[in-house]
Amino acid sequence: MNYTEIMSYVFTILFRVFGFLLVLVVYILIAFVGWVYFKTILPSKFHQNPFLLVFEVAFFIWILTAIIITFTKSAFVRGGAVPYDLLENEEKNEISKEKVNTDPITTIINQDNLELPSLSNYTWCSHCNKVKPPRCHHDSITHQCVLRMDHFCPWLNNTIGYFNHKFFILFLIYLFLGCSYLAIITLKPFLIDLNIVSEDNDADGTLVIVFIISISSLAGVGFLSVWQLYLLFTNQTTIEFYINHTLKSIAKQRGIKFRNIFNIGKKENFKQFFDLHDKYWFAFLWSFGKKEGDGLHFPTIDTEIDLPIISFEEDNLNI
Repeated sequence: MNYTEIMSYVFTILFRVFGFLLVLVVYILIAFVGWVYFKTILPSKFHQNPFLLVFEVAFFIWILTAIIITFTKSAFVRGGAVPYDLLENEEKNEISKEKVNTDPITTIINQDNLELPSLSNYTWCSHCNKVKPPRCHHDSITHQCVLRMDHFCPWLNNTIGYFNHKFFILFLIYLFLGCSYLAIITLKPFLIDLNIVSEDNDADGTLVIVFIISISSLAGVGFLSVWQLYLLFTNQTTIEFYINHTLKSIAKQRGIKFRNIFNIGKKENFKQFFDLHDKYWFAFLWSFGKKEGDGLHFPTIDTEIDLPIISFEEDNLNI
């Protein structure tokens, strides 16, 4: 190992320890909010309509439970490792001999189309020293290739990939709903604390803290939720978005049409992502089961013509 490699691994260890602490902080915040709700907020609602009260409590319990489940699965379900026996030895040797050290982005071009790689385009990861399937990328934090990698999240201390991406988006959705609800019901105590609203009794300090936590989380979670949903409906990952953006620019310069071959339509993208099949669309809300598929094979847009293959180096695309 040289000095650079040693420092890289030291940084990784420190980063993972920091990530573990962040995960612990999230669990503590969830526990704190749950405690405040049942100790302070719920008793203050006993005077309201019993049917409304039951509905509100059931809603909160459902949201809280869903947040815990989806956060836990996002943090502890791995994004997906490349199978060791992905290809036969002869095929591996053939790919490795090409010495594709910068993970080329293979695109298919003719006078009308510029498309992302077909499922048969495997490359060689010089970091892992193994075959890398399409939509797979090397994670510099965990030092391994992750299937359909989106990004590494420090708050989860985990890489978001094929097998945990749906849990991550569900976590964002439920967290947004939970924070919105808490911000609404703790707004009045916050305004009382600022003397904007008059009240005989002082506001409970814990309710003010919950309001601040909720509002602080809403901005970031809201933006990230919209971003991730956009990627979901267009069948891209964060990494692929930047790759596609670059390829779109190349296509525009050449006066040709760009297509993401994995984008099979908003409805089908949604069903594929949450493994819905013929279920009702809202069934995604309890899609807590193991992700189906292997992270290697994806449906694509039908292509009827054989197109020549041209490779672009990732370094040249500023990825």
